[in-house]
Amino acid sequence: MSNGELEPDYVAATQHLWYGHRKLRKRSELELCWKAIKAIAVGTGHLSDEERVALVGKMMATATPEAVIEAVMSWDAHTETPAELLGHVRRSPDERLELGLWIIYEGLSVSFADGTLALEERNTVHVVAETMGVPVSTVEALIALCRDEALVRWR
Repeated sequence: MSNGELEPDYVAATQHLWYGHRKLRKRSELELCWKAIKAIAVGTGHLSDEERVALVGKMMATATPEAVIEAVMSWDAHTETPAELLGHVRRSPDERLELGLWIIYEGLSVSFADGTLALEERNTVHVVAETMGVPVSTVEALIALCRDEALVRWR
């Protein structure tokens, strides 16, 4: 059974496991968000093998439909900036903040998969934060959290 064929209750359960909520996202919104996540990791100009595996793994683990995974992985991250992508997200400020936190967390997690957070990746995270209304202090806290999680994974 592919991710796209999972029952909504199963998808909601994966959301609850990973993120503490049962919200189901529309395919179009998932695609925009995962593309922004990929754009963070491509901040260095390319997606390393470790980042690619982490990105696909995270999408699979959160029951992202295969069509979205294919669209994200075939998307050229140099065609749109994260700000342009996320400008298509029509949500209230509180909902934009929630999505921004998720995008930044996942983008950092994928970026740290190769052992580093490059300056360009960090800069892209700050662009996403500004676009989505995430405070700088929260971004710095998420960077520290994701760095710690990466260190635990490497051990």
